Amino acid sequence: MEKEKKPFNKKYMPYAVVASLTIIVAAGGIYAAIGGETVSKTKEPKQVTVAKPSSDDSRKAVTKEGAAEERKSPTIGSIFARVEERTTGSVLAEAPTVANSPVSETLKQLARVPEETPKAVTVTSPPTIVLDNKKAETPPVATPEAPNIPDVPVTPAVPEQPTDPIEPIFPVEPNIPVVPVEPPVTPSIEPETPIVVNQPPSIMAEDRTIHVGDSFDALAGVTATDEEDGDLTAKITVLYSNVNTAVEGTYTVTYEVEDSQNGKATKSITVNVVNEAPTLVASDKTILVGEVFDPLEGVTAMDAEEGDLTSKIEVMKNDVNSNVPGAYEVSYRVVDSYGKSSGWITIVVTVQVPENTAPIILAEDKTVTIGDTPDWLVDVTATDAEDGDITANIEVDASGIDLTTPGEYWLVYSVTDSQGLRTLITVQVTVVEASLIVEE
Repeated sequence: MEKEKKPFNKKYMPYAVVASLTIIVAAGGIYAAIGGETVSKTKEPKQVTVAKPSSDDSRKAVTKEGAAEERKSPTIGSIFARVEERTTGSVLAEAPTVANSPVSETLKQLARVPEETPKAVTVTSPPTIVLDNKKAETPPVATPEAPNIPDVPVTPAVPEQPTDPIEPIFPVEPNIPVVPVEPPVTPSIEPETPIVVNQPPSIMAEDRTIHVGDSFDALAGVTATDEEDGDLTAKITVLYSNVNTAVEGTYTVTYEVEDSQNGKATKSITVNVVNEAPTLVASDKTILVGEVFDPLEGVTAMDAEEGDLTSKIEVMKNDVNSNVPGAYEVSYRVVDSYGKSSGWITIVVTVQVPENTAPIILAEDKTVTIGDTPDWLVDVTATDAEDGDITANIEVDASGIDLTTPGEYWLVYSVTDSQGLRTLITVQVTVVEASLIVEE
């Protein structure tokens, strides 16, 4: 079974870059140091005879003694090995590393690289240098000696941190074929019966005002309807009522109705029980001095709830003196059966001296015969506007009549009323002889 490749974690990118640069710089520095030492310690070149290599030993080098030496090609492993041999301690060991970091792991891997068997270096005939049309001698080929590596460990240069790190190229994940998903089998659904939402019923009721003492029917005028059941007035119930018609105040009545599907509706109204105050009717009066005064005469009282309350009128104040002219106050009130009062009603009674008119005497002219004794008050009356009939008070003055002598005379009547006002009238009296009367 193929091992699953783990994706590259981006958080290791800076470590990988630094490690790579460090290895390159360190390797280049070591290699440069080895090469420089070889050049510096090379002795003066000696005359070397170079034989033309054959096909069998084309990779062999010929020295002045004619012996062929195999020259090893330097590798990173051999370089590290040689450095480690020449120094007291490994440069790599002394270099600062971070435990378990990519740099330390890379160095460990490089240290484990085995040395390859060096291949022989094939030295060909050196070129001939011609100077000033003279053939120059061919310079000998110098064989480099092993470099003298100093004991001081080389500290690798720390590369600068690149501004923009190179984004690693991650392997492209293989395209996983999409397995077609079979659509789910939709079971046949039976059509559902539509759900009918029950509408709650409605109660129609309004606030009411009644008079104290009135009878109260809580269901009077209250109706209920339902969209499904129709008229539900008969199913209305009084859920709450605290109405007291005997006491004036504000009360509450709550109704409830339920339809056939248990839908309920409630409604509350306000019932105002009112008691209007009785109305008392009384007006100012004027009486004459000496007149008898009845304070309840002409005074009435009515009540909206109880009707006529005249018999319940009370005289709260009365200081009238009908014998003394002046103005006096009289106060009344009336209270209904529920304790509602009309309040005090006050009138003014005036007692005054009346304007006196003269009495009136009714009498006609008369004819009498000589020798008669007539009654002068027959058919004579007297009346007075203030005193009434005062006929009995008539006085007769017949002193100017001579009943023995025929002729015309004057008879005087007078009457005086209770206030001293006197009235006088005169009538003509004719005295004739008896024979003349008979003839007539």
